[in-house]
Amino acid sequence: MDAATALSDLQMMADHESDPALAVDELARILQTSRRVDVGGNNVGNNIDAPTWTPSTVYYVGDIVTPNPVNGSYWICSTPATSGAVEPVWPSVSGVQPFADAISDDDVRWNYSGMTWVPTWDLNAAAAKAWQVKAGKAAGRYNFTTDGQMFQRAQILGHCRAMEKSYRRKIANV
Repeated sequence: MDAATALSDLQMMADHESDPALAVDELARILQTSRRVDVGGNNVGNNIDAPTWTPSTVYYVGDIVTPNPVNGSYWICSTPATSGAVEPVWPSVSGVQPFADAISDDDVRWNYSGMTWVPTWDLNAAAAKAWQVKAGKAAGRYNFTTDGQMFQRAQILGHCRAMEKSYRRKIANV
């Protein structure tokens, strides 16, 4: 599923235009927090934005690189240090297990992180977060009466919390 489709689905799940409304940019930020490892076990950071390995560079735990030339594999730094002057020999990824197999690059230790990430989201987690944000917006409201009808903040807040709970029960365990 591409990002536009995921965002469209989240808009429906969060009933984003109903009061209290959520702007599309708020939902887009929430959607980014729900990215998950794909079915192939590939890390969310394994994407075209990952830099290629560079010599004599300080790398920190969690930094992700791809070999130069790019071969579709990604490696995550597990021991921070400065990379060597010569690029390490990256092993063939055939049979390499993500996060289990590692190589050394002077003092930097690289663990195989998988191949290119296929966009994957836990939309139930995103919807639960969206309803939580809506509840936060409703919490600051006041009760009021108009045209003989009474509107209570607790009604909106209760609905938002019930929807959050409903989606939270469906969150994938990853």
